[in-house]
Parts: sequence; structure tokens; C-alpha cells
Amino acid sequence: MKHPVRITPGIPNKVGRPLPPLRAQITPSPLWLSAAAVLLPLSVAAAWELVELPSPDAAAGNVITDGSFEGNDWDTAGGAALAGSARTGKQAGRVERADDKTDPRLIGTFGPVGAGKWLLSAWLRSSLPPSADRNYAAVLDVTWVDAAGKDMEQSPGLYLNGRVSLWQCREALVTAPPGAVQVRLTFRFSFSVAGWAEVDDVCLTPAAGDATSAPGAALPLAVRPARSLFAPDEPIRVAVTLPAEQRAPATLTGVLLDSRGRQLASSAPVSVAEPDKQREAEVVFQPDGVPANEWLQARLTATSGQSDMLGVVGARHEVGVLVRPRPTEFRTEADSPFALLEGHPYTQRWLGARWQRPNFSWNERAYELGNRYGVTTLAMINQASEALHERVPMEEYAQYVEDSVRKLKGLVRWWQLGNEPPLFQPGMAERYAAVCKAGYEAAKRADPNCVVSMAGLTGLDVDPNMLAKFLDAGGAQWCDVIDLHLYVDIPTMDRLLTKIRADMAARHVDKPIILTEVTASLGQVLPEREKAGHVYKRYALALSHGVKQLYWFVTHWVNDLPGGFRHCGLIDVKNYAPWPAAAAYGRLSDALTGAKFERRVITDDGGWLFEFSKADRRYWVLWAEQGEPRPLELVCGEGTARLIDVAGHEWSVEVNGELTVTLTEEPLLLDLPAPEVATDPTSGAAQIEPARVTLARGGTAALNAHPESLDFDAPLGLQIEGSSLRAAPEAAVEGAVLWAFAREGATTSAALRLPVSVAEPLAATLSPLPSTDGSPAAVRVGVSNLSAQVQRGTLTVTSPVASGLRPAVLRRGFTDLKPEETAHVDLQVPAATDPLGRYPFRLEVTTEGGVEVCLRRTLVFLAARRCAKPPKIDGSLDEWGTGFPIRIGIDSGERSDPKDGPPASDTDLCPEAQVQWDAAALYLAVRVRDDIHRNDQKDGALWDGDGLQFSFAPQPDTADAPRAEFGCALTTTGPQAWAWQAFPRAPTGPVQFPLAIKRLDAETLYEMAVPWAMLPGIEPRPGAWFGFSLLVNEQDTAGRGYYGWHGGVSEPKDPAQLGQVTLMGGS
Repeated sequence: MKHPVRITPGIPNKVGRPLPPLRAQITPSPLWLSAAAVLLPLSVAAAWELVELPSPDAAAGNVITDGSFEGNDWDTAGGAALAGSARTGKQAGRVERADDKTDPRLIGTFGPVGAGKWLLSAWLRSSLPPSADRNYAAVLDVTWVDAAGKDMEQSPGLYLNGRVSLWQCREALVTAPPGAVQVRLTFRFSFSVAGWAEVDDVCLTPAAGDATSAPGAALPLAVRPARSLFAPDEPIRVAVTLPAEQRAPATLTGVLLDSRGRQLASSAPVSVAEPDKQREAEVVFQPDGVPANEWLQARLTATSGQSDMLGVVGARHEVGVLVRPRPTEFRTEADSPFALLEGHPYTQRWLGARWQRPNFSWNERAYELGNRYGVTTLAMINQASEALHERVPMEEYAQYVEDSVRKLKGLVRWWQLGNEPPLFQPGMAERYAAVCKAGYEAAKRADPNCVVSMAGLTGLDVDPNMLAKFLDAGGAQWCDVIDLHLYVDIPTMDRLLTKIRADMAARHVDKPIILTEVTASLGQVLPEREKAGHVYKRYALALSHGVKQLYWFVTHWVNDLPGGFRHCGLIDVKNYAPWPAAAAYGRLSDALTGAKFERRVITDDGGWLFEFSKADRRYWVLWAEQGEPRPLELVCGEGTARLIDVAGHEWSVEVNGELTVTLTEEPLLLDLPAPEVATDPTSGAAQIEPARVTLARGGTAALNAHPESLDFDAPLGLQIEGSSLRAAPEAAVEGAVLWAFAREGATTSAALRLPVSVAEPLAATLSPLPSTDGSPAAVRVGVSNLSAQVQRGTLTVTSPVASGLRPAVLRRGFTDLKPEETAHVDLQVPAATDPLGRYPFRLEVTTEGGVEVCLRRTLVFLAARRCAKPPKIDGSLDEWGTGFPIRIGIDSGERSDPKDGPPASDTDLCPEAQVQWDAAALYLAVRVRDDIHRNDQKDGALWDGDGLQFSFAPQPDTADAPRAEFGCALTTTGPQAWAWQAFPRAPTGPVQFPLAIKRLDAETLYEMAVPWAMLPGIEPRPGAWFGFSLLVNEQDTAGRGYYGWHGGVSEPKDPAQLGQVTLMGGS
């Protein structure tokens, strides 16, 4: 039966936002167990057997006889001291200084030692400026000493920086040279860092049995392509840097794989005979048989036959590679929608872009370079933003525009006036229209033929009427181009573009629309294939709305700092290797440059199809925005068709009038011969059942394929065995696509796709169970058997919450974990926890069959008690009692002192908070002792004055996971709340929830109930665990500062740095 589809020619009508796709989750039956003296519902669907196993003595063989500083084995110099605030015992070592004019040091010499690898550990804490650089830290250096008492060589030891108020254990593997008999440890500051640092419980033990000493193990390498793109006729060169610790000769080898994991070429072995003199080498692949326009992977290994190598057994080193024909046409102002931000113009042009938008400067060389390579510049004048916010006079700004356009006339013709004006603020649209008028008239005086664009509008999902406000203020006559920044999901992008067109038509405005900032996802790291899919989707959707240029954000970002935009790029700034999105961009630009948009088809079951024409070809970009994969039949001509996935892999088939393809959430680019008569797509009959498959490595899944005569194309690691699909034990743990072609002789009638998810045979979870009554806290370990076999083995938790010299090791043996079952065990930690602590736990699960799962989690132990009845939200805080476990100070998390200095005392600023919950909401009470309360801001500027900011993340300790950021403040007009970032599909801007803020004496009291509906992904049940951080903004007489409980709210906005809350039972 053929299902109806809706056909919309030209610019589409408004389309409703589809529901998100359903995701299956197995929920085991509940069993109540006790943990930390509080009853929690424990989800267990397996009756596994557990046995406690003995734990090894992690400090056995310690040669540091006075690691706890209780004896007289450490010398002090330069003002170093033995402090009374020890982790264990009565003393610890301490260095402190106000500037770099002193050099306090603690020095101790111990032994005996011998040649080989040693594990050094110590417990450290500090109050130092945060830095990722060990050159600005407190360090514990290692110097090896021979029998004559002479220094031999040094090994990099331990270091710590930042504001770490609780003891943290740091470890390092160090190598003693032949002839070493003693070790001298020096605790000191590096370079000019100032502050204080303490050390206690130092331990140095032989690293017996360490995997790094095994000959033939794989070395950790730094790999990068010699350049981001290669031409089809040139060798593919991959640069390799050996680790600094490698001293023995090494051999490099490599294989080149296509995007489906199949080997294309191998390299000749490369020998590095003297790594001390040569750490850089190149592995070369010849271009014969290497496809162009497809994302490829170079997989490299380095091995050494010596035992003094540094290695990680079984490590693989992979880097992306892209081969594309070099561009040959370089005219400017090409009629192309493909544009990029950041990057070299030749790289942009090589990928298919014809436009760039740099921040404007008077550097003529930059614009000459763009014009030489056929990449036209849209120059953004940031002074327009300065004039908008009245930081420069309007006349000065206008003169700058006129001087700039006149100076660059002949090099730059396209200009943009500012970036992202906040037109949601009252009066700002009129103000920006005046800025555009001054800039437009100045530019036209200098060059009447120039093109002037308004600034890109962002936040249209918060205030969709910003452009309408600008047009109503007369802005249309002061710009030639309308610009938008659409950092929204696909349905919202569609809806906003439809509204923008309607707003313009209602005001009789007919101007080109460009999108100078669009990407897959700004605040969340997506899987790379999903990001590549957004390239297909967003360009097809934008072109269907008549958008003239779309600038992808970005070619590559400017740095790889956490919380930045590295993962938005087509190319990884860390090693300048292309991601699959680069292949998708190149493929799409080749297909759609010069093509005409024909029509858009939206099917009733969530299919999105976009048709373009060029000469005698028809190009389709199609996908399913919602629902299960399903077949769709397209009418075409006779001849060769090409099917191109998001990684650029191409299947070429012969067609005879029709082709059935599978719509999935991953888009597909089709290049078909044009039919004689265009007809509507219809539902296809050929299909594979089930519509999608999930299986474990080594597992199988049954297939029911119709028709039966299919030719399968499986990626590496997947195999068809009769009517079953099997994942090889070495299959990559990631998403894959199985293709099946229905053929009749030389003709293909159907090209079907089956999404396949391959998982580890075991899955593990680790979460905190904080104490609520003073009993020991615990960690909850969950193990799921995803395989078809009963599993038995051991689980090992390495706990940094410990009372000994090293982190504690907790071990259990397990048996009888049945297939498709999940079991949990709660393990008490052997020492007290603190809500300020960030504890790096490690979980290892090993089965008798050799499957290993390793999970690292940084845990924070803060309990939210379940309240017997919800507190009254009135700002009094009388119902909350005195237990406020969240304490915020200058060393409790992220920090930026106000311009008038840090708090002078607890009366200046002293915040504390408490969290409770019930089935309806999460309740937060915050008491801020503050002698001056000042906040005259509103809306999105609430942060710039006294108030709160707080972030949530359903996936704690996960970088770039979804997060939301809210804030509230007592302003001159009363309490207000704001959402700067919301979870997917939730609005940002003003938010309403029960909130009371009172100023009482010298305290500001905050009380609120955040409904769970605002926090999708967080399930209100005992044992639930999520990311949460709180930041208190402080402004007395000068610029605003802030102090946080943990981090991730300010910069960088990294969910992995948030604190954490665990919902506990009991009131």
C-alpha cells in the first residue's frame, strides 16, 4: 500500500515541529537495598552472585621512609615549612610565597632504588592560579642519584595548580636510569606562580608488572596529516611525533581505511633509529586506488622491541584524511551558497566554499589572498557594535566605516555592520537601525557599488520578532542584505525561516537572506557522522527557503581549549585533520553549486526530501526527521545513479526509471538521471526487518529481508551469516550502516539502509551515594550483560576516597550475570567525603572470557534529601533548618574577583545553599550574607550584578553533554529569572517557576522550586544523579565578580566541571 505524501513546491508552508524519536530503554524490576543508611530503590534484574576479593597493598615496597613528614628526613629551604594541617598524622609539607622573589623548597633523599620503572604518588592541595601548564604549578620533582652521591638525571614528577582545597592524590610513572641508588624529591613552585601548596603521604614503589614494560606494545603517538587536504595524484603523508620518554628505536606502520573501515592501502615500515635525536617521522601512503571526496582514516602503530619503551598495549592511533581535486576556477562573487568562517582561503576554496566572513582589519593581504583563491570576503565591522552600545560616538563610527570602505575599495565590496545586536532589549531595534543608517550612508559615500549587510541576528528562538522590530524601525532601507544566526535544531530552523519570510513579505521587504553562522550544535558535541549529516540537512533546508549564502561555523576553530568550539569545525584544530563533515561539505558543494532548487517534499510520517536540478541530473537530499527507517520510491530516468552518504562514500548503480531508498535519520545525497516527467515520491515495498538493530560485539541478530535476493554491503566488523547479522568480536563500538541492494540483472531497483548499533558485551555505570546521617558514603556499581552468554568475572573500583598512602582498591568477584540483565552493588568508601571534593574513581570490569570494560568517573558527593512536604516558597528559609552543605568561598570553585577586590570578610560575602526534592520539583535555598546588594540589570544581563547563576546537566562528568543554565536576581523591579541556555527544544529567555528573593538585614535569601519539567533527562527518583553547579555574582562598588560551588557555569561552560547532586530517600 502506498502512503500519501505532502508535496510543497518552492518556498514551503509552515511545518509543525515533530516529536523527538523514541528511544528504547529496558527498566529492570525494583529491589530495595540499604546504602549509606538510607533506603534507595535499587534497579536489579539479575540474581548475580558476589564474593569479596582481597585487595593488594598498593604501597608495598615504598622506599619513602618519611612520606608523611612525621620524622626529620625533609630539609626546608627558602621559607618552606612543615604545616600542622596534615592529611594523616600531625604534619605535612608546605610551600608558600606572595611573589616569585622567593623559592621555598622541601627536599628529601631516600633509597635504595634500582634501575627501572617506579610509581610515584603524593597527596596535594593548593591555592594557586588555575592553569593547564605544569610550568605554573606546585611540583614534586624527581632527581636520581648514583652511588657517589652525584645527580644523574631528572624525571617529570607530580604537579598541581588551581584552587584545590581538599587533598588530591596524583601519580606519575618515572624511570630510574642504570646506576641509580637513591632518589631526591623536591617540592617547590615552578616559574613565577605564587600562592600556597601542601604535600603529604608521598609514596614511591616499583612499578612491577606494569604493561608499559612489555616489549612489542604500541606506543602513544601524536599523529596528524601533513596537511588538511590532499590532491588525488599525490602521496598521502601522515606526520608522527614519538613521545618524549621514548628512547629506544621504534618502527612505524600504518594502514589507510575507507569510511566503512575497509583497507585501501598500507605503508612501508618506517624506522626511527635514534628517537632522542629524531622524534618526527612521516608515514606515506601511495594514492593508487584511494577514492577522492570520501573521509578516510589512517591507522598507525609504533612498536619497539626494547623494554625501556613507553607504551600502552593495544593502543590505536587514527587520524582523518581527505582527498579532493584541487580547485581550478577562482573568480570572485561566485553564485554559490557555500561559505565558511575561519581558516585559510585556499583551504576554504578547496572544500568548495566561495565566501568568508572575517573580523575586519586593515590588513589588505588577507583580502588579496581571498580574492586570489576565489573566496569573496564579507568584512564584519565590529565598531558598529561599539556604536550600538555607545562605547564610541556615532560620528566616529561612521567615519571609520567610510575610511575603511574607501581604503579597501577594489578589494572588498561586501560589508557587515556589527554582530548579534541584542534586539530583544527594549529600544535596541531603533538604536541599531540608527547605527545601520550611519554606517550604510558612510559606506555608500565611499563606494556606491558596495553591498551592506545588517548584523547577524541570534536568539530568534527566544524572541522571534527581532527582525520584525528592526524592519518596523526603518532598518530595511539601511541594509542590502538580511542576516541571521540559527543555532537551533532543524525543525526550529525551518519554522524561523518561514516566519522571517512572512515578516518580510508583510512589510513588503524583498532582500536577500544570508546565514553567516550555522552549525550542527553549538553547545553539545555530536557524533561526527551526525555532525556531517547536519551539513547535508542545513544547506538543503536553507536553500529551500531561498537563502543565498550559508556560512558554516567553522572551517576550524582558533584553539582547542575545553568549552570552546573545536567540535563545530569541519577540520580538527588540534591536529588539522578533517572530520567526516569536511567530506560532506565538499560532496554537497560539488553537487549543489549551480543547481536550482525544485521542490520540497514532507511526508506524513516525518520524511524530509529536497530536490535540486542541474543539467540532466536531479539531486535529492533526504532523511527522516522522526520515526523508524522506512522505504521511499523515487522516479528517475535511465542510466547511472550515485548514492553518497555523509562521510562521502559513494555507491554507483544502474537504474531504470525508479529507485527505492531507505529514509533514516542520517541524510543521503542522491545524484539521479532526470525523469521525463516528475512525479511524487511514494512509499516503497522493498524493506529490511527489523528497521534498526542493536547487538553486542560477538553477538548476532536475525534479519527478515524482503525481497530475499539482496546484495549486502557491510562495513568492517559486520557480517551476514545466512539470515543473521553478526558483529565480529573486534567490531568498532559505534553506529554503522548495513546496505542492501535489490538487483534485476544489471539494474538496481532498491538501495536499502539498516542502521546498526554495536555495543560492548558489558556496560558499566558508576555513581555516588552520599551519606545523609554521618555513616560512610558509597559508590554504586552497575554491570549490564549485553551479550548472549552468562558472564562471570571481577570488578575493581579504585577509590581516591581513602585513608592509606594510595587510593583504596575495592574488589568483588561476580558469577551468573545472565544475558540482557543488569545488576548493581553498593561499595562503601573507606574515608569521609566532602561536597567540595572532586574524586576521580576508576572502575574495571573483567570477564573470564577476557572482555574488559574500564570506566573513569569524577564523582561529587552531595545529597539532596527527599522532603516530606514541599517548602513554602516565600524566601524565609525557616523550614530548611541549619544544614547547608553547599559552602561557597574564594577557593570553592570558579572565581573572578570584583574590580574592588575579593571579599574582605564573611560579612562582605558568605554564601551557603541546600537542595531538597520531591516528585514535583527540585528545591533550592541559598543564603548570601552580603553587606551590599546591587543589581540594576534585567533580562539577559542579570548576571552583571548581585544574583545567582546555576547549571544542570543530566549526564554528569560528561564533557559537552546537554546542559542548561539559569539565573535569578533581586533587581530594582523585583525578582526575575532567566534561562541563558536550555535543554534541547526548551526555550531560553525569561522563565517562570516558583521563586522568592528577600533582602533581610545584611542577607539576601533565595528560595525556589525548579519543576522537573524544566530539567528533562533528570528522573526524580532516589539514587538519580546529575550535574549541578551554583555561582554567586558579587558587585559592590565596582565591576562584577563571582564565586562558585565547583565550576562549569562561567568559563569554560563545560558540563564535566559541574558539581553533582544525588537524590536520596528519607527526609
